Amino acid sequence: MFSAATGEVSNIAADSIVLLTDGRPTDGTIESTSITSTIQELNRGRFGIHTIGFGTLVDMPLLTKIAAQNFGTSSQIFIDLNAYAQISNFFETISQPILARPSLNYTENKVARYCPILSDSLMQNGELVTAGTIFPEFVVPQTRKAVTFNTVAFDDFGDTRRGTVTENGVVTPSVIDNLDGRNFAERLFNFLKLKGVLAEMRGTTNRTRETELRQLALNQSLELGFVTPGITSMVVLKPEDIREIENALAAERATTVAPATTTVPATDDVLGRLFTTTPAPSTSGPDRGFVGDPHVIVSLGLQITVCFNWLGRENEVYNLLE
Repeated sequence: MFSAATGEVSNIAADSIVLLTDGRPTDGTIESTSITSTIQELNRGRFGIHTIGFGTLVDMPLLTKIAAQNFGTSSQIFIDLNAYAQISNFFETISQPILARPSLNYTENKVARYCPILSDSLMQNGELVTAGTIFPEFVVPQTRKAVTFNTVAFDDFGDTRRGTVTENGVVTPSVIDNLDGRNFAERLFNFLKLKGVLAEMRGTTNRTRETELRQLALNQSLELGFVTPGITSMVVLKPEDIREIENALAAERATTVAPATTTVPATDDVLGRLFTTTPAPSTSGPDRGFVGDPHVIVSLGLQITVCFNWLGRENEVYNLLE
């Protein structure tokens, strides 16, 4: 199929293949890595390959990797959730390419960092978004002023096009001051950087690299407060649920054993002094909680005991691994 269509491919066309399936590989080559590498070798970037999986028995990780490695998009169609609308939306998204392989070039030695374009094609009603920083010596102070713009849209009523509608708008510096625009560029840069990590994770066939990228995406999501599909989740609680959790935490703190102060000796040639610390309470209770600042006492043998602590915050949970 790839070879037969090679002679018809135009250098300026955004040609695509759509792969539809409702199951998993069961005949011939069925190993995911072999399938993805074979498709990449045959395609060699000539086509954008989009994939659609129907139902819950389909191998979506495989379809996602095929699309990610071949400049396509992937979607899973759930039969019981208005499948017609899902399919229509998917084809509307990929059926109107405007630009193929868009790229942005920057002035040499002026841009410190930037996020590359992640899409191989710009679709109708799509957008290209990037963010980054330039070196301080090239920053040019600009005078803030109002920006006037016009929005032109087509007024459609059913199948009848009534003509164009123009709306005028003005954005003034005072309007910007009232918006929460602080550090917007930095947040946008971090958001696009995280999207790049997710895109690489979807496309890689190296299990070790995929694990590293997943951990990197998790760390960035937690640090920046992003809800990332497949990585982090957002839990929405009703006010009464929050109060119930707060009451349960308060009850646990009230039943925790009161702390006592002890002295942990250390050898003079290693630490040279005595450390005062707060021991962990009894773990016989169901909560197994801790009181006071988090601390750890480590026995190194040879009668050497090291105690260290760090500044904890209320209600933080620490997982200690041996």
